[in-house]
Amino acid sequence: MKALRIRPLASLLTVLAVGLSLTLAAALPGGPLNPSAPPPARPPQTVEAHLTASAFNWTIAPNVTIEVWGYNGQIPGPEIRLREGDTLRATLHNNLTEPTTIHWHGMEVPASQDGVPGLSQDPVLPGANYTYEFVAKHAGTFFYHSHYGEAEQVDRGLAGPLIVEPRGGLQGADREFVIVLDEWAVPEPAAAQQMPSAPAMPPGADMMNMTDEDLAALHGEVHEFLMDSQAAMMSQMSGSSSAHGAAGMNNGSMTSGGMMGMDMTGMNGSMAGHGNATVAMDSGMWANLTHAEKVEHMEAMGAMAEVHAGMADMMGSMSGSTMGMGGMGGSMDAYNYWTINGKSYPLTQPLQVKKGERVLVRIINVGVMQTHPIHLHGHDLQVVATDGHALAQPYYKDTLPVAPGERYDVLVVADNPGVWAFHCHELHHLANGMAGPGGMMTTFAYEGYAPLGSAMPPPPSNSTGMPPGGGHNH
Repeated sequence: MKALRIRPLASLLTVLAVGLSLTLAAALPGGPLNPSAPPPARPPQTVEAHLTASAFNWTIAPNVTIEVWGYNGQIPGPEIRLREGDTLRATLHNNLTEPTTIHWHGMEVPASQDGVPGLSQDPVLPGANYTYEFVAKHAGTFFYHSHYGEAEQVDRGLAGPLIVEPRGGLQGADREFVIVLDEWAVPEPAAAQQMPSAPAMPPGADMMNMTDEDLAALHGEVHEFLMDSQAAMMSQMSGSSSAHGAAGMNNGSMTSGGMMGMDMTGMNGSMAGHGNATVAMDSGMWANLTHAEKVEHMEAMGAMAEVHAGMADMMGSMSGSTMGMGGMGGSMDAYNYWTINGKSYPLTQPLQVKKGERVLVRIINVGVMQTHPIHLHGHDLQVVATDGHALAQPYYKDTLPVAPGERYDVLVVADNPGVWAFHCHELHHLANGMAGPGGMMTTFAYEGYAPLGSAMPPPPSNSTGMPPGGGHNH
């Protein structure tokens, strides 16, 4: 009689787990990105990268060019791509006017290569170089960014994508795109009418020694300044009162983000309080004033000029503090431009696909404050990886929130030909300044299709012939 052979419980559980995973994979229309038997891995290589941090001008929207900080003169920084097991040797060249470092966001690196000043390295000083070197331990979507004064330096543009492919190369996708999300605070165009310079006012005692003719000339100069400065301030307020969605006119008061107020009624009251002599002058009554009254009048006019000059300084200070510096903003209200790969629609590059392709889109949010719910019209987004880790059980979303620092890999089956909107669903992010359509939007465009009413912009070329960070064929 043969003895019964009883499998250990662990073996039974293993069999059940394998069977369940195969069943799940078969049940998922998108399927896993990499088959169970990928091609043989090539020998590990060393990938060299040079990243020069500097300030430069960058066009993010039609007729909108700002000063940014970035790597290698582009926003986002150049894509670094390697395979699992490869060694990255990346040299940072600091051409900024302040120290900086690079942090490899999401990567498992030695502590000495993590890029945090005061913990793992000294800051890289202006004009200095620093080389990072580490092995890419696992595949996934990552990014690199400054970790020195990061709230400001990353906000100005110091970030770029880092892609690690599986050892045998990426399988299961016909085409791949990398899209980097970011937001910017852009100063509104300066008012066409500039603030005039206030005339110098002599002390009252000196004016007593002036002739009536000299007093009349001074009066005309100050009167012209008052009228011109008031017109310039009103022009500036009407041109920038809605900047960033945070400033507006309210019953004669100008506010910006609740942080600063300016009440024009005080200026108007001051003008009214000192206005009798002005009316006299305008009515041809200057000749009827005594010399002492003319001097008293000019002292009042000087006080008005001082009020106007102070208001002009306040407006200039407020404009500078709420607009941010060179594309950098300090509050969510300050952001007024939103980009994909450094461009706002219609300058964003379309994701060009062919019918029947399986398209992998890697989404990276390098912004410092805002979550962007990404939505694709006409298709499902199958989330296959998050933060550099493949999911055992992919799931579907039609609107995928991507928080600052997060990465998602989504697979899209191109089975619905046309030109489809692919955009952030914070709908006020679909504007450039206050004008739409614009902002964080591109198109998922099939070969042979074009948007109605306008042609798609041609893709830019660079040393690789590909738009920055996108358009990889497999």
